[in-house]
Amino acid sequence: MKKLFGLLQLGIISLAFSPHCFSSVNLSIPGQPIFGGEFVAASDPVAQVTVLIYGRGGSAGDFICSGTIIAEDVILTAAHCLGKQGDDPLTVVFGTSLSRPKNSFIKVKKQIRPHNYQANLRDDADFNMNDIALLLLQKPIPTGYKVATILPDASAIRDGAEVLLAGYGIDMPLVPRDMDGGDGTLRKVTQEITDASYSRTEVLISVRGKGACDGDSGGPAFIQRDGQLYLFGVVSRTTVNFDDPDDMSCSTDMVYTNVLAAESWINSNMLSLREE
Repeated sequence: MKKLFGLLQLGIISLAFSPHCFSSVNLSIPGQPIFGGEFVAASDPVAQVTVLIYGRGGSAGDFICSGTIIAEDVILTAAHCLGKQGDDPLTVVFGTSLSRPKNSFIKVKKQIRPHNYQANLRDDADFNMNDIALLLLQKPIPTGYKVATILPDASAIRDGAEVLLAGYGIDMPLVPRDMDGGDGTLRKVTQEITDASYSRTEVLISVRGKGACDGDSGGPAFIQRDGQLYLFGVVSRTTVNFDDPDDMSCSTDMVYTNVLAAESWINSNMLSLREE
């Protein structure tokens, strides 16, 4: 039986990429890092649109997720990165590593996720989990960052297509949560789509040997065309086949929310977020 787990790193093993929890040994809350990839330089186009999301003191404890800039004051991420009730206090970090002394930090003013997201968190809910969310910043993004371009044509999302994944998650799958798994540093890696029609709103991307993991929750998947990055996916969760003892977390496939399928929700809720 293949099940999905959210990787928020708080103690659950739900592969909906959970944030990486700094003190917990759980695999089910936001977080999951890119492993088998490479460090991203500050001048890289990936670094200019990808951010780290830091949660502290909420229902999920202390954790990290990843996100993508989709407006001058809005970040796109995963719903599970907002905590159990969706209201955990969050700060967005602009920089390629948490260890950098000159990072910019902007607190989140408002946040929103689909009203039916929690209803989908059931043992039998392996599809269409609506694991997507928007964060409204207290002020615009810093100089040097820019808004990501959403893929205009869904036909590019097809089985076998090469994609570029990015995130601040761990670089060593299955590392104990009380050890340094390399999370907090932006990495990128290429992979391929294994099932472009995994569900009506989701795409399955391979993580065999490399890919997203704890701490990468909410992070982007891009398709590259003529040197341009196009956003089409948001890290949600991983899959595990319990009938196969060798199938471990972050070893087979990762589920990404299809941004194009959620575009109408994104556009309407960006407007509502800005309403006082």
